[in-house]
Amino acid sequence: MEFREVMDFINKAGECIIDTEADVSNIIGVAVGGRDDEPIADVEHDEFCLVAFVPKELSDDDLEGQGLIDPRDACAELGAAMNQHLDRKDIRVVEVGDVFKAGAYTGSDHGNPPIVNTQKWFQTLRPGIGIANPVGTYPAELVGGTAGFFVEDRDHQEYLVSCNHVIARARQPGERIDPEEMIIQPATRDLPGSDLVLPLPDLVRFRIAKLSGCVPIRPDDPTARPTPTNEVDVAYARIIESDRERALGLLPFGGLILGSADPYEVDEKTGKLVLNHVYKVGRTTAYTEGIVTQLGGRQKVHYDGWSATFINQIVVRPTADNPRSGFSAEGDSGSALLTADHKIAGLIFSGRSTQVPGQPHPGGDAPLAKPNGQD
Repeated sequence: MEFREVMDFINKAGECIIDTEADVSNIIGVAVGGRDDEPIADVEHDEFCLVAFVPKELSDDDLEGQGLIDPRDACAELGAAMNQHLDRKDIRVVEVGDVFKAGAYTGSDHGNPPIVNTQKWFQTLRPGIGIANPVGTYPAELVGGTAGFFVEDRDHQEYLVSCNHVIARARQPGERIDPEEMIIQPATRDLPGSDLVLPLPDLVRFRIAKLSGCVPIRPDDPTARPTPTNEVDVAYARIIESDRERALGLLPFGGLILGSADPYEVDEKTGKLVLNHVYKVGRTTAYTEGIVTQLGGRQKVHYDGWSATFINQIVVRPTADNPRSGFSAEGDSGSALLTADHKIAGLIFSGRSTQVPGQPHPGGDAPLAKPNGQD
């Protein structure tokens, strides 16, 4: 199939495919990809397929025992109902091991920091380092996420950009923003033991920004038609005056951020997508390299006790030369997804817990990021 054919099918049928109220196929997400796990830029113009993500690929007997339909049959039947022909060969099922999850890191890895330590206190603020919003969590829960990048408004006020669930506590529509909520660096997860006894107001010594706004995340609502959807998990915070220095475009060992990536597009002569390798620098796994394997993704992402549906997402897997086993992990949420020419193509915000079978150096994540644009 051609890229646009699969993309049209996802736009028309995506809601039905991953609707939990009519869950007969075990599919938790769909995207446009190749018939194998190759980079999407290498897929021939007529060799694209629908990639269906499932927590676990079941045998025919297990499907029957659980009252489920083979994901390939479910998608083909839905296509037939919409007068769009899909052969079973046009549908690839990918086992991801768990649901897609978004959440700040709450574990402990003080004994195993990344080679490039992005978890420590930084005198110079920059993208890719650990941050947190301690309000509502500290000291009962210690969390950590990543400063993605920085922007400046017309009045030359500087802002930090990260995920809604990292610095705005996964705010939904109607939930008020408190402009006094502080963003601190390092994250509460990374504070030294001597500072963990501090009451919340005293964490102001680590404050680098104040929460300014976010794009609210619309949660799934089984009673609503169409299903509420989201394209980004993003928030921003105003940088405050402090004794911190600033290198707001310089990633630790990742080079300079040189602007926004061009929208992905299909080459008119070859029919192939024009894409580069990607990389990121994040709080938990520092510098890692990846390959875009799927585009146009529609996935159900789980937060703390609720879920939300995201559309137009990018799916990335680590390269064979990746310095760590996975492309990202919990705590990397908010990391800027950068192209090979150092331009921002998206924001890391979600992933899964186990590897895709067959990928080189399989790791613990297949993060999603909002594309900068699309043809």
